[in-house]
Order: sequence, then structure tokens, then C-alpha cells
Amino acid sequence: MQDSRFVVLRTEPLEYVIIKLCRQSSTDLENLELAFTFAFDLEMLIRIAAHFPDWKGFLHRGRNSFDLFLAVACSIIQIPAITSASVYPWLTVFQLLRWYRVILAFPRMKPLLVCRCDKVFS
Repeated sequence: MQDSRFVVLRTEPLEYVIIKLCRQSSTDLENLELAFTFAFDLEMLIRIAAHFPDWKGFLHRGRNSFDLFLAVACSIIQIPAITSASVYPWLTVFQLLRWYRVILAFPRMKPLLVCRCDKVFS
């Protein structure tokens, strides 16, 4: 005899729900990465425009050149053919390198970055 006090509603298998949530979060992360890349590219355009009549002077500073390189590299990574390629996980290092800018924005973090980089590259 079945007890009618308990009704279990299960419309989708649990595995399907988990897969759907994972796909949704993956799409959200991809959209977020695209938004950050767009913002980074926009910042580069504004910084180059700020140097306008002498826009070549923008490239004389090493940090500007490196930021421009990262902006271009991160933009290229967003191309769907590259995103689905087997080399994509290796190219994400350029996306991670953008964090150096956050570290340099806080003066107390710069010595930590310099110390860590010296240990890694020596």
C-alpha cells in the first residue's frame, strides 16, 4: 500500500541537472572572460588615444608594450577556432598574466611579485 502523504516530484534525473548547471557556469565564465578581454582592449585603445599626436611614444615604455601584447594575445585567444583547439589551455597563461597589473596597482604587493619572479626565473 502506498502512502499518499508523500509526493515526490522528480522531473529530471540528477545527472541531467548537474550537467545543465555545469554548462551554464561554463558559459557564464566564458562570457565573463570575454567581458574582461573587451574591457582590457578598450583600455588599451584609450591609453593609445591619450598619447595621440605622438602615439608611438606609447610603445617607448616597456609596461605599455607588454600590456598591448597581452591585450592582443588575449583577444586572439577568444577566437572560437582557438578556444576549441588543443593548444588553448597553454594559451591561457596570457590571461593569467593580466593579474600582474592588479598586483602592481597595490604598492605593497610589488616587492612580493619581484621576489617571487626572481625565485622562479633564477
